[in-house]
Amino acid sequence: MSLEDFLNRTGNQGMPLPFSFPGKLIVLCIAAPNDPQLSTAVAQYRRLVDLAGDGTVHIPEGALSLSSVQAMMKSMAEVEFVSYQGTLTCGHLTSKVTLCPTPLVSSEATELRNLA
Repeated sequence: MSLEDFLNRTGNQGMPLPFSFPGKLIVLCIAAPNDPQLSTAVAQYRRLVDLAGDGTVHIPEGALSLSSVQAMMKSMAEVEFVSYQGTLTCGHLTSKVTLCPTPLVSSEATELRNLA
């Protein structure tokens, strides 16, 4: 099934979106800025991200080249994989921790809804 067919489906029967777990959909679109289908593709990817509930669409800045794709990847990593630094405490023991990516907030209501 094409992405367009997937997005135009009526109802949510058999649709894997939104995810049944906390997560993000991150799309890296590698295309030249003068590609005639880029605007259509980016719009479809944004609709897909909206269906997923959370995420982003990244495209290279400027002309398509190795350096522009590397810059896009670096930008995505800086935005999406920010590390979390904190301290775990258990009684008199403490330990500094760094988690990457940052943990997502989860609630009991979300977990129960996802189990249903």
